[in-house]
Amino acid sequence: MRECPKCGNVYPDPFQFCPVDGGELQDQAEPTSDAAELVPLSPAPPPPAEDRASISVRTLMAGFGILLLMGVVTFTSVFLYQYWKPKYGSLIVKTSPPGAVIFVDGKQRGITPLTIGELRSGGHQIKAVKEGYKDLVQQLEVIPYATENVHWNLDPLIPQLSNEQLAEVESWRKKLDGAQKENILLPPPDDYNVLYFANKILAIDPANAFALEVKSKLAESVRHSADLAYAREDWLEAEKQYKNLALLFPDDISINERLTDIAAKIDVSVKDREQQIAEWKTKAETAFSTGNLLPPAKDNALDAIRTVQRLDRKSDYARKALVQLKETLQNRGDT
Repeated sequence: MRECPKCGNVYPDPFQFCPVDGGELQDQAEPTSDAAELVPLSPAPPPPAEDRASISVRTLMAGFGILLLMGVVTFTSVFLYQYWKPKYGSLIVKTSPPGAVIFVDGKQRGITPLTIGELRSGGHQIKAVKEGYKDLVQQLEVIPYATENVHWNLDPLIPQLSNEQLAEVESWRKKLDGAQKENILLPPPDDYNVLYFANKILAIDPANAFALEVKSKLAESVRHSADLAYAREDWLEAEKQYKNLALLFPDDISINERLTDIAAKIDVSVKDREQQIAEWKTKAETAFSTGNLLPPAKDNALDAIRTVQRLDRKSDYARKALVQLKETLQNRGDT
């Protein structure tokens, strides 16, 4: 056995230096049994560095795994909430003719034209009901955060017409054909024009295909003229055509909005009012001299006089010109 003179620790013979303080070991005398029992044991060597490092890495990996799992759970929760939370869209329903009662999934929502906001996305059953017309039912898909527009043509119920009603329809149709040949499409006169006769036929027979087609073509022609005049910024002509369009579609809100817009533009544009009045007076006198008194004649006296009235509501000339026009028409009728 060898002993360290500094720390007093005892080591086996193969050791030459003290592992604790590096001192050179010396041979030790044989101890007695009592002394041998009192020799202190050397401290246990520290655990290898590899073992300590492996414990730290495992702990780190476990913590990283927990953080990753929490992130995945959080992301999944947010995704599922956004996916499953209720989404809404909008629906605009128009019908021809307007005034139909709209039901959504069996619940009454209003009368057309109708805008329904905050309608849950997905499929919905839409039903339109109007007296005298067939019920219309459709399944619509509402897209989240979007507005769905639908315009339905309601089919009228086919009535059982009596012989008297059939004869009356035929009489109105002959008058309608006459007004078409004379190209008198809209008022004036109030009781002799294509629109008046078509409405008379539809009042008796709402499903009359001829009258419906006549009104559809008339509406298409008037709308084209109105939009063209508006695009040319011919505000007076545009106002006239949109008023005619309002006769065809009295419940169309967009037409009334356009008329309001045109009226504002006319008020802004009429700065040289006196010059315009003079020009329209000249047109009226020219129309009187050429005999173009009423629509549908181009540049007719009635339109010119009404334009003068539009520019000057208290125009004495317009008042006298209307009297002259009435007398001229009376004389023409007598002749």
